[in-house]
Amino acid sequence: NNGTLWMWGANRSGQLGVQISDTPRLAPVQMGTDTDWKYVETSSFSTFAIKMDGTLWKWGNGNYVPVEVAPGTRWTTVTSCVDTTVSVLGIQTDGTLWAFGYNDYGQLGDGTFENRGTPVQIGFDTDWQAVSIGEDHTLGLKTNGTLYSWGHARYGALGTGDVWIDVPTLIDGL
Repeated sequence: NNGTLWMWGANRSGQLGVQISDTPRLAPVQMGTDTDWKYVETSSFSTFAIKMDGTLWKWGNGNYVPVEVAPGTRWTTVTSCVDTTVSVLGIQTDGTLWAFGYNDYGQLGDGTFENRGTPVQIGFDTDWQAVSIGEDHTLGLKTNGTLYSWGHARYGALGTGDVWIDVPTLIDGL
């Protein structure tokens, strides 16, 4: 891996990091000239990527130029909803969990249903290992192997028997 980022597919919102177009890219096209990309996550209209130095970048949703998210922060992973609305969660290098974007189902886990334009810390724990977001809910894994869920329990997705949870809640019995 030489750290370059290549993308293809639909680009109506600039999510490929190149000039916006109604014509999809059928073959890989290099996104910029940077050679320090480490991780990438896409949703329907946006792309999020982490560089080797841990900085988080976003493009798409009408802007094809990468913009740094929360300058001065360092990230290990990020996940976004593939739905048309964008909810984003990520873990910073200190093990803290952060979220931003749409929160109409409590899927950000900050105890509200308010949309967040910038990342907000979710609780105070520093032992988050992994996080994954679905259409209406989120699952988070701690370093000790415990699993948490929050958001809306469409089709029982939370695994807790609850319908709505707006903060990370331990899934008992695992």
